[in-house]
Amino acid sequence: MDTAGINPSWAWAAGAVVSTAADWARFDTALMSGELLPPAQLRQMRTTVPEDPAAPEATRYGLGLEEVRTPCGTVWGHTGGIPGYASQNYTDSTGHRTVAILTTTVFGLSDQKAAATYRPLVDAAVCRMLGKTVPGTATQSTALPG
Repeated sequence: MDTAGINPSWAWAAGAVVSTAADWARFDTALMSGELLPPAQLRQMRTTVPEDPAAPEATRYGLGLEEVRTPCGTVWGHTGGIPGYASQNYTDSTGHRTVAILTTTVFGLSDQKAAATYRPLVDAAVCRMLGKTVPGTATQSTALPG
C-alpha cells in the first residue's frame, strides 16, 4: 500500500524524527551502557509497570523505555510506528548488543501474510543480537553469531 501521501506531522515527534537504524543503535548503546545518564536516572527509566495489567508477563514500560521479553531473553528499547512504517529498537541490559529493525509495514496496512511474519522477524533479529538460536528453527544446530 502506498503511504507516500500521508503527512507524518500528525504524529508530533514520532513523525518528525529523521534517523537511521545506525542512529538508533548508537543511541541505545550509549543509553543502556550508562554513557548518557547517571545511574540513578537510568534506574528510574528501567523501573517498569505492565503495559497491559491483564498480561503482566508481556511488555513492561518505564520512563520512555520498554522491557520486552522475547523467546531468547529480555531486551530494552522502544518501538514506534506511523502508517506505513515501524521501528523496533532493542539492546541488552548492558548496552553491548543492539539491534534496530525498521520495516515498511505496520498498523494493518500490510497483507495478512506479511503481518504474520513480522513478530517472527523481530524475534529472530533479537535472538541473533543475543547470540542465541531462534526457537522453533529445526534447521539450525548452533547459536547464531552475535
